[in-house]
Amino acid sequence: MKKLYLIGCTALLLGACNKTSQDYQLTGTFEGDSLEYVLVGHGANNISNADTVRIAPDGSFSYTRKMENPEVGFLYVPDKAFYSLVMINGTKTQLKANPNIPDKFTFTGDLEAAENFYYNTCKVLNEKCAATYPSFGEMQRTLQAMSDSIEQAAKKISPKEFAVLVMGDVKINQNNAALDYINQLYNANKPFDSDADYNRYMEALDMNDATQALAYVKWKEECVKQGGPTSYVRMLDVVQNKVSNPETQEKVVMEVMGDYFSACDSDLEAVCQKALPMIKDTQKKEWVEQMYNANKKLIPGADAIDCQLEDINGKTIQLSDLYGKVLYLDIWATWCGPCCEEIPYMEKLAQHFKGDNRIVPISISVDRKKKDWSAKLKADKPEWSQYLCPDFTDLYGIAGIPCFILIDTKGKIITTKAPRPSDPECINFISKYLK
Repeated sequence: MKKLYLIGCTALLLGACNKTSQDYQLTGTFEGDSLEYVLVGHGANNISNADTVRIAPDGSFSYTRKMENPEVGFLYVPDKAFYSLVMINGTKTQLKANPNIPDKFTFTGDLEAAENFYYNTCKVLNEKCAATYPSFGEMQRTLQAMSDSIEQAAKKISPKEFAVLVMGDVKINQNNAALDYINQLYNANKPFDSDADYNRYMEALDMNDATQALAYVKWKEECVKQGGPTSYVRMLDVVQNKVSNPETQEKVVMEVMGDYFSACDSDLEAVCQKALPMIKDTQKKEWVEQMYNANKKLIPGADAIDCQLEDINGKTIQLSDLYGKVLYLDIWATWCGPCCEEIPYMEKLAQHFKGDNRIVPISISVDRKKKDWSAKLKADKPEWSQYLCPDFTDLYGIAGIPCFILIDTKGKIITTKAPRPSDPECINFISKYLK
């Protein structure tokens, strides 16, 4: 899919006085391939809530909607193109486009000037906000000058509601760029608290805003850990001490816990005990408890969950039959594209450790159709151990594959998030656990 320009899709509450009895009207024609439908969304950039608009055999379409408030929305041609739309009651807009050629489109009608200005503004925003700056202060001065210039020009464009819309998106992009300055410090290999202006900006963030509070918590942790491991207990301490609003506190805690369970480590008990008192919603609390129960079996040092494995000839063994050596498990499936992309790297890894009796690289397929797995093995002829266990992801609570697990000689889990074979550090990581 090719996006023509990035949009913030800001829905602005401009007040009842701006409402009109007339609707927003969009008509247009698509050239090129025959289309059956497009999706038109308003407000938040959410494809699932968009309206389906049928396309006539001649490529024409028509869409009418009474807007509650002026908004920036979108028109999406599935898997082809994405156009942002300025949507204001009482206006008529015409779009002519070829979805196969991203830059071939024209807007005409009441909002022609507004649409073209918005498109060009988004290009400027993308360029300026993504640029690398020598300091946070320089970035802020550059973005503010850009904002002032855009605002002056936007005020000259009809209707008057448009300036408020576009400046809403400008403000969002400015704020996001400021919060993301942490990435510039990282890329420049500078300490995260090395820019005094950025430090003052982060300390002044609104802790009642969940987005800003979460950014502060993550920044603070980066400053403290100084390249060491992330402490989620420490992050939750910051949430507890800095975020006073209970609803905001709960939102930030849930974000932190989502990150934590994606990188679950041996602090499981302490992290969950710290988080649960700050979660009031029953369903969210139950989710954390469920994740705790699922992950406590998989933390480093826990016993690996035993299961039955089947080889290509139908012979079955238990995973525990392989204990005594370090096991590097590649959990994959034939229908998983990213999994198959790792196969050549897995082959190189197996070749690297060939003859090393301290470790066994093993690929475990979770295919439900054994014939698909068998056909893949016959075609690829892998020279390392291959087994089938369709229920493995359920047993280990694995949400996505490929997944790589390292188990020690005693059947204890080293990690359920080992580096994938394509990671340049994978062999070094494994070698640390070979004795």
